Amino acid sequence: ACWARAYAAEAGSSAGWGPGIPQRLGHIASDFIPGCIIFTLVYFLAAGADDRRDPTSDTPNIILLGFFLAHYLHRGLIHPLIMRYSSKTTPLMITVSGLIGNAIFAAAISLYLALNTYPNNYEEDARFVIGAVLFWIGYAINRWADLRLRNLRRDNPGQYVIPHGFLFDYVVNPNYFGELIEWTGARARSLAGYLEGVYVAPGR
Repeated sequence: ACWARAYAAEAGSSAGWGPGIPQRLGHIASDFIPGCIIFTLVYFLAAGADDRRDPTSDTPNIILLGFFLAHYLHRGLIHPLIMRYSSKTTPLMITVSGLIGNAIFAAAISLYLALNTYPNNYEEDARFVIGAVLFWIGYAINRWADLRLRNLRRDNPGQYVIPHGFLFDYVVNPNYFGELIEWTGARARSLAGYLEGVYVAPGR
């Protein structure tokens, strides 16, 4: 929904995007529902459909599932609850567009992850380990940048302030930069991460 938010902001009006709803609610609906609830349901329904497999015993798959859920638990639930938004409301259709797009990709990625089989002990493979390290580096950057922006809004209410320091001096959006590193790490481990990276990058 990043493109939709940007378009509405550029237009200076939410006309045509429907009635306003609470920003926090919209953020949770568009990110947490598809990223955590739909993702988990699709994974266990698809993996459980094969009577020859125990969906909880495929270690690489479960680890990857945990990584995706860790990201979207923060992005879709914790972040909206603690973030200080510049606007208290967001147009309904922006939330709906984000929910639909995220739901489609969450289902597709989860389905791939559920049906894919990795070699024995693949979680010990160098590619998997390096990808995991990259994921958590990106995760840490993303969380740090989000909290930095939150504190900036807390300390400067009602003002437009440009953040400085560390990665903010080198890239425009360190929070999104961290997110891209996360999915770069995931791409090193699976096609599911590659698909997520392709989906995330244009909106960042």
